Order: sequence, then C-alpha cells, then structure tokens
Amino acid sequence: MKALISPSENPISYVSSWSSTTPPYPIYSQYPNSCRVAQVEPDDQIFPVGGDLFWTDCPDDCVADRWYYDTVTQQIIKIVDAPKPVAGDQPVVTGAQTI
Repeated sequence: MKALISPSENPISYVSSWSSTTPPYPIYSQYPNSCRVAQVEPDDQIFPVGGDLFWTDCPDDCVADRWYYDTVTQQIIKIVDAPKPVAGDQPVVTGAQTI
C-alpha cells in the first residue's frame, strides 16, 4: 500500500482529552512534525502527483485522515484520540435529592 502525503497540511490535530463540562467537548493537541495522509492506494494504482505531494509505503490497514506522516522519522503513524467519557465518568454531585 502507498500513502499520499501532503506536507503543506500540517500539523495534524488529535483529541488529547475531554472537558469536564456537560456535555463534554474535545480538547485538541497537535502532533509535532506531522503532516496529512491524504489518500491510500494499492501499489499498482498510484498516479503522478504534483507540487509537494508524494507517495510513501504504508501499512495495509492505513486509512487517510486517521493516520499521519512523521516528517522526522519518515513513518506513518496512527492518530490516537482520547476516548470519549461515558455517563459513568461524570463528576459526583453532593446534596442532590432523588425524586
């Protein structure tokens, strides 16, 4: 598999945590030295690209916009978002009454 890399689309953001408000909202951080995986194709289906775009090898399970390219290590890495909190993760309220 080949990943089409777009160096001009950087850095890549990910959900690093969630707010403690109700409802929770995502808090984003950025991967350093990262740029976008814009497209993924089998080796025999790549096509010429222009500008600063280029193709590089990637894992078979790579998905565009869910993985990023590290410009320092020249590796394709999966974007890891913090899991969204579930209802049981809500803050404890004291003094509330059950009706």
